[in-house]
Amino acid sequence: MKTKGLASTRALSAFVAMKFEKDAWNDPRYLAMSEVLEEAGFDVTRADQIGSSGEVVREVLDRLRTADLVVVDTTGESQSVSYELGYCHGIDRSVDTLVLLGRAGTKIPFNYSHFRHLYVP
Repeated sequence: MKTKGLASTRALSAFVAMKFEKDAWNDPRYLAMSEVLEEAGFDVTRADQIGSSGEVVREVLDRLRTADLVVVDTTGESQSVSYELGYCHGIDRSVDTLVLLGRAGTKIPFNYSHFRHLYVP
């Protein structure tokens, strides 16, 4: 419920879907993404940071559905990332709240290469 004249105290949520690297906790791409998102006022989560004992896939899908912003890094080949992006499209997630990232010079899979991506070094 909004109260006229008062700003919401709830932090915006951002969920990041990406291929995990060998040292996932120190992945420079994720650290950079989360830093930028946190500076913009988002509470950032990635699948390996969901701290519950529930079903992993169900909890990831819940985050993909309910997060204020979803960032999908399509760099590298990851069946999980393809699945998560497909889910976002299947639920008609607004393009205003879905950001696709790609690494400059890498090939993006055919089935979603036609969607607009932000390319990063």
